[in-house]
Amino acid sequence: MKPLFFLLWMVGLLFSATTWAANCPGHPQLRIEGGTDLEVQETCRSFKKITVFFAEMGIKTDDNLTLHFKDIVYLPGENENTENRTPVYGYFDTDTREIHLMHFASPDQEHRSAWGLTWTHELASSFLLHEMTHLVVTSYLGADFKRLARPWHEAIAYAVQLELMPVAQQKEVLSRQKDLVADPFTDVRSVNIMSYAVDPDAFAVRVFAAIKKWGGREFIKKVLDNQIPGTEEE
Repeated sequence: MKPLFFLLWMVGLLFSATTWAANCPGHPQLRIEGGTDLEVQETCRSFKKITVFFAEMGIKTDDNLTLHFKDIVYLPGENENTENRTPVYGYFDTDTREIHLMHFASPDQEHRSAWGLTWTHELASSFLLHEMTHLVVTSYLGADFKRLARPWHEAIAYAVQLELMPVAQQKEVLSRQKDLVADPFTDVRSVNIMSYAVDPDAFAVRVFAAIKKWGGREFIKKVLDNQIPGTEEE
């Protein structure tokens, strides 16, 4: 192998290992950057779940979407010079329509937990469902996406996440939170910024149980179509 060709070949390997990108079969609008083979596989699987879920409500998921996997992701909007920035699993950027995610096995995930569960690839994958739901909801609402109150954006994302995660994982989450499952939100106005900010994990379980009680997917569609008073941004 000639030296120059060998050098270019090695650079190509390094590039593909650090900024790998691919489209999922059947979903050419989906682009993944920086993901490992496992993360790419889980992203494709999650997007298929999301596509089927919303298709049953007559909502298409054909918008372009780019996911960036990174070693660490910080809460958007914080000053980049702040020493104590807040690391987060990921977020959906409503301006660029892109998702930024921490690697499933990033060292910064070691102390992360959700619903008292050990942080695993399977649990991390469920948060792909969460962020993808933000994309679909925002795309469906279009220029009117700010009409839906922020806590309701989160409520729908958590409800879909819990609904579509593997059955065994869902059972484990709900069995650990039996008191919350038995105490769902009883009014749509209880889904607000305070109930979300106090404890997002508890919020997720209570809103999942409530939405199931209120009609599940049919209720979600009514919320998106502005047919449920009390879900609007005030």
